[in-house]
Amino acid sequence: MPAAKVAESTLSFDHRTSFRRKSIDEGLIVSVNFQDYNQITLKQVSGKLREFQTSSTSSSPSSSSLEDSANVVAQAYVDLVKACRGNVENAIREFCDEVLPDGEIAVLTRAILLSLGPKIKPGMKLARIGLGVRILLSLALTYTDLITDVLVLKEYREGGEATIRFFHISVSLLALATLSNVALAFIENQKKGTKAIAKGAVLAVLQLNPIYHGARVWGGWDTNEDDTLDPFLAFLISRMFELIFEVIPEIVLQLFVLYRTKEISWVIGFSIFSSVVSAAYITTDCTMMFERSMMNKQKKGPYCNPLYGFVPIAKYHTVIVEAGMFLCYGGYLACSMIALSAALTAFDSYYVPLVMGCEFAAVCAVLASRDQLIFILEQPGSNVISPCFNFCLYVLMSVMPFVPLHSDGFIGGGWYSSIIVYRVISCAIVVIFATNNFASSDATAEAVHIRGETVITMFFIALFATIIGATLFLRFIMRSRRSNFYRSRRTPAMFYDWLFDAHQLLYDANTKDQQRTYIWLETHPKYFAKDKVKAWLLGLKSDGDILGGGDKNLPKGCNQFSGHLIDSFFTKSLQRFAWYNDAEGFAQVKAHLDELKEEVDKRPLSIVTRATLKEHGTTTNTSDNNKEREKHLTPNTSDDNNKEREEHLVEESQQIKTLKQEISRLEAVVAGQRCDNCRRRGDNSIMTESQTTSHHITSTFTHNYSCT
Repeated sequence: MPAAKVAESTLSFDHRTSFRRKSIDEGLIVSVNFQDYNQITLKQVSGKLREFQTSSTSSSPSSSSLEDSANVVAQAYVDLVKACRGNVENAIREFCDEVLPDGEIAVLTRAILLSLGPKIKPGMKLARIGLGVRILLSLALTYTDLITDVLVLKEYREGGEATIRFFHISVSLLALATLSNVALAFIENQKKGTKAIAKGAVLAVLQLNPIYHGARVWGGWDTNEDDTLDPFLAFLISRMFELIFEVIPEIVLQLFVLYRTKEISWVIGFSIFSSVVSAAYITTDCTMMFERSMMNKQKKGPYCNPLYGFVPIAKYHTVIVEAGMFLCYGGYLACSMIALSAALTAFDSYYVPLVMGCEFAAVCAVLASRDQLIFILEQPGSNVISPCFNFCLYVLMSVMPFVPLHSDGFIGGGWYSSIIVYRVISCAIVVIFATNNFASSDATAEAVHIRGETVITMFFIALFATIIGATLFLRFIMRSRRSNFYRSRRTPAMFYDWLFDAHQLLYDANTKDQQRTYIWLETHPKYFAKDKVKAWLLGLKSDGDILGGGDKNLPKGCNQFSGHLIDSFFTKSLQRFAWYNDAEGFAQVKAHLDELKEEVDKRPLSIVTRATLKEHGTTTNTSDNNKEREKHLTPNTSDDNNKEREEHLVEESQQIKTLKQEISRLEAVVAGQRCDNCRRRGDNSIMTESQTTSHHITSTFTHNYSCT
């Protein structure tokens, strides 16, 4: 092909791939400047293709090299189809001219790609538009609710002394919601440095958090090992924070004011309605997004996971399920808020906190009976996440029973349905008694201007919507998943032990070891049997399913940990195993992982990782053959754009290096010292060097990570 045509085609291809959506690159650290998407240029793809050809024609091709090269070319093709705004067929022809080799196979491949592009383009476009419309509607409802709250604030302030206290309370609630988003920004960016935390805090204060998190989900922004939360999980948590700290308290306060107002304020009434609709829609959308994401992660099929997959196959059934869920969420929220505001109006001030405290204690007792007071995703040594999660779980089940909570990994279907039935019945009883108290108490009758019959009518309308919505939802979901909503099959410990045994492969796992790696790194060690974990870690082999790829990265089947460095897997495994406080076992596991690490350190980085590091301006130590291959992987980003990413890479490397030095120092210092436990028992015998070392290293790991 002439050089001029190659150059023209290169510019054309680069232009088409300069679009805003970016793929999540298997957990690898990549540029986050979404306005300059040039990670996969034609020159880079050509280099990867030459690497692919070299690997495939060699006498002993590396499976990881073949997979990496093929993945890059495939990803470039998908990106091209997504980004193309002109004629898709012409764009694919130019792409094939540049990246496909000569031969009969290339002719067949070209024909397949040309026919595949127009077929997948509409689906990609519609999926992207649909996600964008849902997020935009969610944002519109969110900011409509915020605007009405501001109008209500104005009305409180202009109401004089009678409503000025409600103005102060409402301002306090908005401040609390803002602080919760600031806290989320800190949790989300704590590994990225002060600049990222400050940026998140400013967005939270300016009430731009919903837009930011919505854009991350819609744009598919990149994730890396510095990201504490997945973009979708952060979006979901921000929605839940808004529900718990702003929507629910504001609805209760506005209903409380409405009960005591002689003339109905249509601003307050519309604000209550918009809050209920906003909360119901956001929770419905988040539920469907969560369920679909879990179904899409199942490599063996969307319905292979026994806990997820209630979304029906028929499209109109899906619409009915969403409508039923929306009615159920909205009606349940309205029932709870009407009952709570009526109780605050009619009963003594201590009644509501006392009842809520008893209910929360009952929920904790339920969690204790399932042996899950420690949250499954909590990191070992942390004492903050579990209590916060348990309280949020109680609040959600009280006002908005988030559907994923019915999973055996959370509260279980049996307790999920039982709590919902209890809440509906208890709210009906509270409303009846409270409205009777409106007229029976002189003091209350003077303050309350709404009729008790009106409140009862409002409650039963909301209850009717709840029942209709639940009926539609349960009728049209997948029949095989219906019993999950009223029956618990396993406790969390039993469920995660079943996942660890991996008799059934879920998510992206191709082998049992890959599934165990994901479950082990994701879940608190409490939910696994120590002996099983120990036997698995000691049984890892350098040529096994996880470490046998020939590079330094975890394989693709490890779900969201795919592409993470194996060295990071070793470090996290030691951290988690230290939670068992087994000094002897820890020493055995550490010795075995150190042996494996020595071999892994000698390996070259994978093709994709080397290319990524080069784009960040980071040099790698490779053999002469690897250096020859890297000639095709020319970085195409400036030092200014890569400076921050390079700092993150250096910081991570420094942390690993410091941890290694600390372990070596401890091994040298504690050798021959007396064990504290032996001293307390009065045993004067001196521990052996290996026993002392393993004991102190275990204590140090437990202490260090409890402070993390």
